[in-house]
Amino acid sequence: HAKLEKIGSITVAFGYHKNGLDFRSIDGDKVQIIFLVIRPADDFAEHLKLLQWISRLGRNPSFRRSISGAIGPDEILRLLRELGGSGESAIDRCDANFLRDQGESCET
Repeated sequence: HAKLEKIGSITVAFGYHKNGLDFRSIDGDKVQIIFLVIRPADDFAEHLKLLQWISRLGRNPSFRRSISGAIGPDEILRLLRELGGSGESAIDRCDANFLRDQGESCET
């Protein structure tokens, strides 16, 4: 998470690494799903809602299974919207960048 004075809205980057990365997690498991969040310094309430949304996704076994088989950023965005909960999702309020295993990025 980062907060910046001169950013206009929350920005989220999503990354998936099929083999996992060592982030020295508490359980010792490698991390496959990563969300990077940048927010305006004065937007704490929306930031908290976004973190709650990310937390729900992370605990959703369907999301974790589906994301590993997703092909490309369009399918990932669909899964984020579909499995992120009903109503207005955080992904609809944010600019989303998707980072592929190869390090490419594409904006949607």
